[in-house]
Amino acid sequence: MVETSNDKKPNIKFPVLATFVGVLTILAGVVFTTAFLRERDLLETHLAEDIAAAEHLLWQRMRQDTETMKAVLATLASRTDIRDVLLERDRQSLLRLNSSQFKNLKDQTGITHFYFLTPERVALLRLHFPGRHGDTINRRTVLQAEKRMEMSHGLELGPLGTLSMRVVMPWVSEGKIIGFVELGKEISRITTEIRETLNVDLAVFVSKDYLQRPDWETGMSAMGRAANWSEYKTSVIAAETTEWSFGDPAVLARNQLTDKSGRHLSYASVVDHPADAIEGRFDIGFIPLIDSNARLVGELAVIQDTSAIWSGFHLRVVSVLVVALLLVGAALAFFSTILKRVEARVYESQDDLERHIHDRTRDLQEEIEKRIESETALRKSQDSLANAQRIARLGNWDWEIETNALYWSDEIYRIFGLEPQQFGATYESFLDTIHPDDRQSVIDEVERCLESNDPYVIEHRIVLPDGHIKTVQELGEITFEAGQPVRMTGTVHDITRRKRIEEALLNAKQEAENANEAKSQFLAAMSHELRTPLNAIIGFADIFCHQTFGPLGSNKYAGYAEDIRASGKHLLSLVNDILDISAIEAGELVLVEEKVDVGDLIGECGSTIAELAQQSGVELNLDVPGDLPPLYSDRRAVKQIVLNLLSNAVKYTPNGGSVLVTVAVALDDLILCVEDTGIGIPADDIPLLLKPFTQGSRFDAFVSIEGTGLGLSIVASLVRLHHGKLDIESEVGKGTRVRITLPHRMTDERRLNSA
Repeated sequence: MVETSNDKKPNIKFPVLATFVGVLTILAGVVFTTAFLRERDLLETHLAEDIAAAEHLLWQRMRQDTETMKAVLATLASRTDIRDVLLERDRQSLLRLNSSQFKNLKDQTGITHFYFLTPERVALLRLHFPGRHGDTINRRTVLQAEKRMEMSHGLELGPLGTLSMRVVMPWVSEGKIIGFVELGKEISRITTEIRETLNVDLAVFVSKDYLQRPDWETGMSAMGRAANWSEYKTSVIAAETTEWSFGDPAVLARNQLTDKSGRHLSYASVVDHPADAIEGRFDIGFIPLIDSNARLVGELAVIQDTSAIWSGFHLRVVSVLVVALLLVGAALAFFSTILKRVEARVYESQDDLERHIHDRTRDLQEEIEKRIESETALRKSQDSLANAQRIARLGNWDWEIETNALYWSDEIYRIFGLEPQQFGATYESFLDTIHPDDRQSVIDEVERCLESNDPYVIEHRIVLPDGHIKTVQELGEITFEAGQPVRMTGTVHDITRRKRIEEALLNAKQEAENANEAKSQFLAAMSHELRTPLNAIIGFADIFCHQTFGPLGSNKYAGYAEDIRASGKHLLSLVNDILDISAIEAGELVLVEEKVDVGDLIGECGSTIAELAQQSGVELNLDVPGDLPPLYSDRRAVKQIVLNLLSNAVKYTPNGGSVLVTVAVALDDLILCVEDTGIGIPADDIPLLLKPFTQGSRFDAFVSIEGTGLGLSIVASLVRLHHGKLDIESEVGKGTRVRITLPHRMTDERRLNSA
């Protein structure tokens, strides 16, 4: 029995209290943080609303001022006296007629700029600065007014650094612009109105990128303002409702706010800045100022003294923190009392539990040792089975028919080229891997076995993910319960290698049979071809020996001698064909490149075949251009190609038919065509005619014509040795067209033996 002394018992109270304190501290921190963030969000929301309100009021006032200036310009357009002096470009008269009106506009509406421009956009008169004129105005509002011939307006930056809302009216008379009138209101006037409405201070900063220092300093001097170009790095102050003492706006640390519309606003906070004599906290929002050219020309700074607001915020946050700490202390005292009672009961239960654990641990250790031994033996057995399946290329599977769950061993996945995690093993997904031509056979076999309870045996092909095809053999058995098939188990054996060996043996057997048949056909043809001229030679020789027609001086003997000569030439031709095809197939024929006159060569071949054509009643036509370039090839081989084609064409063309030979040049190739009106060749026989000793025996029209079947085979081999191309087009009963394409020049690499 296991016992635990009191001095070894763990201290429950301290860790639990520590945890409890930690939890309460976290809760207090969450409450404090939530209160802090909520208060801060409220402050930032208030700040965002103020900035948005200032921006809204800014553009609202600009729109109102724009409408006011448009109304003033519309009234001015009705003044014929002003129109007349504008036409005359009389600056003094314009000043006299408009000075009092400009003063009234400036006092009543805050308009600060009043221009008259010539049609060429040259400043004729600035009522707000009479001494400056003669410069060309190319501001966008003026250019738009000129282009559209109607009023144009927009926020624009003047060369003197004034940022103003401007309205330009083209003064049109009799369809022509006689000049322009422009009114403008500086943004400083508008900021003063905003300050009075919202009780916030504002400052307008203009980017130095769009200013020239001399012009700006001149403008500031003319308007009686201090000009300190170097005060800030990237901008100058164009207007302010209170003295700006917050440093360079470009280097202020800015934060981001989001208003109700989701738009991002930037602001900076300045707190107790002794260097600038700032006491308290100021939050400064920045509103981008976009001129009529869509340029960011500056910013409007909205300045708020938020010292009192933030003081209240800090007070509320501290109050929340104090209350949270008091609550944590009270909860800690109460929980400590309860925990002391619980600790005593826990100690009592701990002794009983430890004794029980000790006994149970001993039992579990014994069970674990037995289980480890069993699992080790099972793992060895599984590894041995998997290794045996891999060696034999044999995997096993189980198919739960009711649930359609399919289990595959690792070897089946390897056979099918799949990864277990990439393949959902179901009966349907298994069918998808089967070759489309075999799929229905597998389905039929499975259904037959399910109905008859016969063993499942089938061989079929499968398609791997990479497109390769394998052949497998499947064996399986079905388990029935209550007369219904519930489970099917079986094996998959990769027999691809065996099938390939079987196919190779069958192909070899077929090729041997074909070769034997070709040999038999060749011997039959050769025996006939050789016997016919030999009989003639022997028969006529007997006539000569026995002087059947009297002494040898008879004229009949001369005819028989000619027959003997023709038969001997025919035998020589047969022997030459056999020797040529033998040399080609043995790889002993070497082509020798030489300069060949194609026209002369075809003429020679035509002369050679002309007598045969005349005897056969076939018209032979040669269409050979006289300006053919020379062909660099083996002359004897090319001549044999032409003679064989012409001989075949005449031989297989009936009496009254014709044979046409044409030659053409395409790029660097010579194209030779031999076309006849003969008996034609069946499409299935064309491949056979390109093999040695084949004469198209499946077509009856060939049977009555003598020959060994070597002519086209020799042509095909010689063309291949020249790296050329042979094409045959034929239609039974209409004729045949053979097209030979030879390269213009043979190279050393092309002097190849036949394969």
